[in-house]
Amino acid sequence: ALTSYIPAYQQLMHASDNGIADVIERMGLCNHISFRMYQLYLHSRDLPAAVHHCRIHTNTLRSCSDDADGIATWRKWHWLANNHHLFGELLEALAQQLPMLIDQTDMWQFPGFHYLAA
Repeated sequence: ALTSYIPAYQQLMHASDNGIADVIERMGLCNHISFRMYQLYLHSRDLPAAVHHCRIHTNTLRSCSDDADGIATWRKWHWLANNHHLFGELLEALAQQLPMLIDQTDMWQFPGFHYLAA
């Protein structure tokens, strides 16, 4: 499934170049794809890949342009908070099941970092 999610995510990131959809629709889809990718990575115990995608998605969300009426700006910060909160919950569940998998020296693998960022 990841072989389909990764190209879909990348295509949505470059969709502004070819006018496929507006930024709100693209980011909404990317949020759903990212959540599923987090689940798949963590289910296969590939924590570094999950963290890598979380960083990519966080940077993607931060780079969303703000709009004049503030709706896209509000959504951007809402999506960032949800992304961190969701990833923190997934990491916490993983840490309870497989604590040795978590690298305590990497703050991105620490659930508390994501809860604080949210």
